[in-house]
Parts: sequence; C-alpha cells; structure tokens
Amino acid sequence: MKTRSLIALIVAVLLAACQSGQKENANRQEREEGLKPVSELSYGELWQLILADHNAGGKDVTSEDYQRDAMRQLVEIVTGECGTDCGNQVQIQSTSSDRIVMIVIRFSFDIPGNPVTEILRAYDLGSMEKIPLGCTHFCYGGERFGVKREVLSATFRK
Repeated sequence: MKTRSLIALIVAVLLAACQSGQKENANRQEREEGLKPVSELSYGELWQLILADHNAGGKDVTSEDYQRDAMRQLVEIVTGECGTDCGNQVQIQSTSSDRIVMIVIRFSFDIPGNPVTEILRAYDLGSMEKIPLGCTHFCYGGERFGVKREVLSATFRK
C-alpha cells in the first residue's frame, strides 16, 4: 500500500515538474526572442505597437478632457489593406470642406492579463484631410488581438 502511494506521489511530482517546465520554456522562449509577455506590456508600449508604429500618433488625452458630443457627420472611417497581415488599415477623414475638426478617438482592446484596455488620442483634421488610425488587429508574439475604435468627440477648432 505504501509503495502505491509513493509511486502515485512520484508521478504527481513528475507531472507537475513537466507542466512547470513547459511554462518556463514558453516564457524563456519569449524572453530569448526579445519579447516580453503581452500581459506585461505598459500603456506606452501598447500605444507604440498599436498606433505609433502605424503613423497613428495623435495626442494623449483622458476621457475627461473633452465633452462626448461626437459629431459623427464630420468624419468617416475608411478602411484599406494593412501591410502587417493583422487586419485592415483604418483611416479617418474629415468631410468638412472649410474647417478644422478636432476629434478624440478611443482605441479599445482586450489582452488577457494586461490591465491596459484602452488608449485615447486626440487628432486635428484639416478640411478633407485623411489620417491613419492603425490596423483592425494588433499582432504580437504570434497572437492576434482585435482593436476597436470609437469617436468620442468631434468639435470645430475656433
């Protein structure tokens, strides 16, 4: 009876060690490839990877900085192909023919284990101007995450 218990204990310990070793190998591989786990990326790192690397800069804002009276008739979303194989390139264009429109866009995403779930950016759009807003997906470390965009506010510059 004691021998069976001892064998069961040894098997359980070996299985736990193997599972732990697999996780350590995956984490080691990410580190060796120079990638930190996606759940540990900071707000600034996510902004850089999701937006800045696709020329979608804008200005950093918080939702309290602007009224949320988005005037959606002033802008339209235009999609094209994304060169990163992570969905489609998204652009926004002002349909105003003579005024500058200031817009605030919320980029939201869900990355398991990462507390950062959104990025807010402000943009100035000249009359009929079109600017890029990144891709419909964010690809990192072999994984693909959806990125949603929402116009929170659109106002004319005085």
